[in-house]
Amino acid sequence: MQFMPDRRHAVNRVTQEMFPLLADHVRLQPLVDYVKVLNVRTGENRHLSRREAIPLEMARGDRSLQEIVRTVGEVYSLSESQAGSLVEAVFDLYRDEVEWSKVTTPIRTISDPERLFSMDGRIRPPAPLRQDRPSQLKLSVTLACNYRCGHCCNRSGERMARELTCEEWLQIIREAGKLEVLSVTFSGGEPLIRPDLPALIAEASSVGIYSVLSTNASLIDRNIARELACAGLRFAHVSLCAADADMYGRLTGSHNKFAAALNGLRHLKGQDIYVRLKTVLMPGNLDQIGGVLDLAMNEGVDEVHLAPYRMTHLSPGGSSLLLRRNDFWQIQAKVDQWKKQTNSNMPIRVPDPEKEKLAWDGAGEIVRCGGIKAEMTVLPDGRITLCEVLRDRPEFIVGHALRDGILGAWLSRRPEEVLEDIVEKAEEPCGSCSHLSGCRTGCFALSLACGGDPWSADPRCWKSSYPGNPFLGL
Repeated sequence: MQFMPDRRHAVNRVTQEMFPLLADHVRLQPLVDYVKVLNVRTGENRHLSRREAIPLEMARGDRSLQEIVRTVGEVYSLSESQAGSLVEAVFDLYRDEVEWSKVTTPIRTISDPERLFSMDGRIRPPAPLRQDRPSQLKLSVTLACNYRCGHCCNRSGERMARELTCEEWLQIIREAGKLEVLSVTFSGGEPLIRPDLPALIAEASSVGIYSVLSTNASLIDRNIARELACAGLRFAHVSLCAADADMYGRLTGSHNKFAAALNGLRHLKGQDIYVRLKTVLMPGNLDQIGGVLDLAMNEGVDEVHLAPYRMTHLSPGGSSLLLRRNDFWQIQAKVDQWKKQTNSNMPIRVPDPEKEKLAWDGAGEIVRCGGIKAEMTVLPDGRITLCEVLRDRPEFIVGHALRDGILGAWLSRRPEEVLEDIVEKAEEPCGSCSHLSGCRTGCFALSLACGGDPWSADPRCWKSSYPGNPFLGL
């Protein structure tokens, strides 16, 4: 059988003798009621049935389309035509993430269709809004950093008095592998201050986890880049807040490091690592947008993220770094002009001016804290937190990765207890608000930054009345 050539699907003209290969950054996680398919690069995720997930699970470069169709038909007692249509529809859904070859290709990840069905019945979703196990972990391996950025969301600089050893981090990563966590982001601080980082990435690779590195790149030389690639790193977020050395030095508080960061980026690209350049936009660097995009294009960067400073954290710069509504139109105009001048197709993530309303006008815009719905953060000392920004507030700590384990903290009722406690302690105007059960006072970190208490109203709320509230009127 061959798919009909007049069908408008990704597998048009693909014969059964060809071998599909799913992109390494698309990962599958079998959960109790469905299979989660996550694109680690874009963050997009879909919930598929096990029947729909089987073709993707087998698309590892060593099985032909014919074999995949036959397997789906046998497992679900489908005719060849029915199985072929199902497989075709799934590969069409992921047309941009599947490569086709006339010969088998090296297997990147282990393919085991049976794992989609061999669920641990003892693990059930611990709360209505949580999965039965996490999909992603953020491992903040150190707070030490060689920069002093005024916009730093983690207030990084000095390491904690007690940070986990290499073996302790390896233990956590192994547990994550057993839970079939899809990806881990290694962050800090600057994670490459730890010389054992390649070993941690290698362990993640060995247990089937996709690794993401968040770095300023200034400590990456040719040898380190090679070590990272050999360990299995395929994706790096590189922070670059300016395109010239002087501005870069002022914003990072670290002079004479611009060249090192640029060289680090080049070494990552030299190892064929996918690089997303992230530029945090603030009033002081909007004129850098064109230069950053030029630099990214010239260096072969895969993607650029122009991310407005959000103040959903307690950075040293505080509200002075917030953009105004008109700034977002300026950003869009600069990007449009650059695209027109260069005719570049480099992907650029840019804030939509139509949607950038910093303050809420009504109940339809309230934002509730996500807590740990699908991911968790492990701090450098092993504590697991609901909010990395509020790491020094014990009420937001939900467990310890070594004492309780990742799964133990995940299955505990502690996150729900924290949220319930917040509702009980909510101050006015939240205490008597009919929307409290929905927003639960919004972002706790913002409330602390502007109101001095995580239990107070989110400053974006139309009911908030903090003196000098930076969000109202933006």
